[in-house]
Amino acid sequence: MYTKLELIKYKNDWENKVQEDRNSLRNPSKIRLIRFDGKDKGTVYLETSKNTLRAFQDPLTFELLGFNWGNVDVYPEIDRKKFHFEKSLHEVNKCKKIRLKFADGTVANEIYVIWDDGKKHHVPDTETLSEIGGFKNVEEIDLEEFNITPHGQQLLDIFTVRTKVLLKDTFRQMQNK
Repeated sequence: MYTKLELIKYKNDWENKVQEDRNSLRNPSKIRLIRFDGKDKGTVYLETSKNTLRAFQDPLTFELLGFNWGNVDVYPEIDRKKFHFEKSLHEVNKCKKIRLKFADGTVANEIYVIWDDGKKHHVPDTETLSEIGGFKNVEEIDLEEFNITPHGQQLLDIFTVRTKVLLKDTFRQMQNK
């Protein structure tokens, strides 16, 4: 059995940890992206606090959220032991999707996903929405809940993401010739 003071301490510790994680994702100047040159060199990690990493599960999430492959630092595999690894970041297509439901029962056209940073990220178009699972499992929320969820940057549209990938692959092929 825990004492009241112990429960308060654990609650505060947990809230501080969650706030620290969210703050690290909100401040782009503090974001550090890392990959290791070993066996899983294709996995990119986001540093959420000093020497604590969370893996991106898929390149699409990385790209839709506007992260840049050119900003990924490469570390030797031996440096892996200097870091603590936490659970992977959620894939955008598995995140909670929301839309605003008005008091009269009608719903807004705009769809948002809530990612690990705790913010709602606007889905820019139906093609991008289709890429992340379409309209299934979109939760309709009232204005109060919608307003207490902070806004994040809009997701990149799928056309832009695919164009960037195509250009990156083309450039890589040209360098290898």
